[in-house]
Amino acid sequence: MATQRITTDLHGRQARPGQELAVAGTPGLRLRVYPSGVKSWLYRYRVPALDSDGNPVMAGERSKTRLRKMALGVYPAVSLKQARRLCQEQRNLRSDGGDPLEVKQLTRLENARRAK
Repeated sequence: MATQRITTDLHGRQARPGQELAVAGTPGLRLRVYPSGVKSWLYRYRVPALDSDGNPVMAGERSKTRLRKMALGVYPAVSLKQARRLCQEQRNLRSDGGDPLEVKQLTRLENARRAK
């Protein structure tokens, strides 16, 4: 089955519960519509799978990967244009070797420590 793609804000407004739509022109960006009707932007990316010692898990000659999903905001509070910009920021972090979810978690921990 072909993946449906969002190309305009109108497609986001018309999305139905149970759908997860890819955004054309922005690899990794998806709009997920939950059964409740809530629409959320997701950035999907892959990271190397690591064993307990922090070494990559191999599958033959290639290393295994695992899928990660990061919420970027709720539609329509976050527009298609904003979601594309947020996704690109996370993709830039990935290309520099970082993991967006780990960075987000570390930032939250640092903010909690400062608040005490």
